[in-house]
Amino acid sequence: MADVKEQEIIIHMTPTGEMVGPVGREDAHNKENPIPHAVVFTLLATKNKVDGQLEKGLFQVRGEQVKAYPGYLTLTASGHIQYEEGKPISQIALENAFRETAEETGLVENFPFELAAQGFLGIEKDQQYMFIFLAYVDELPTSLSTQEAEVKKMLTLKLGELMEFIQNGKVTPFALEALRLMGIIPSESS
Repeated sequence: MADVKEQEIIIHMTPTGEMVGPVGREDAHNKENPIPHAVVFTLLATKNKVDGQLEKGLFQVRGEQVKAYPGYLTLTASGHIQYEEGKPISQIALENAFRETAEETGLVENFPFELAAQGFLGIEKDQQYMFIFLAYVDELPTSLSTQEAEVKKMLTLKLGELMEFIQNGKVTPFALEALRLMGIIPSESS
């Protein structure tokens, strides 16, 4: 195991969403013995004013330098949940969802949004347990300052355009599962 002091400290989770304690990020991603850990995924979107369904969403194309799924489409923002002692996991997840969204898109106080928790979902293969958030906004931002190392570009997509990415197999499995959980795309069994 790597020295925890030299690693980003994230949250060790149970598959049922309970916080176990801190774990180093490198240790969590150990190939032989990965440790279950918490991540957040956020989606900023607009609603169709007639039926209230998703009209457009803000998605990112992951940077070519990231380890997992470079060049793939994912939600607006995502990242590991940093460990904080003495707070409930729901509060830590929400705070980290705002932090990741701000870091990866450059959105700050000048673009207010409220995140609503959509659910908790585990991807056992990768030992990542996702807290998923959605924010409906009146208008999606057009000028963003992205984290160049992690984000290749941001795209505003209508549902049909999103489905094209899915059919081409260029969407991360985490984003697919989150979109299914939020009811934006049908489940595989539908």
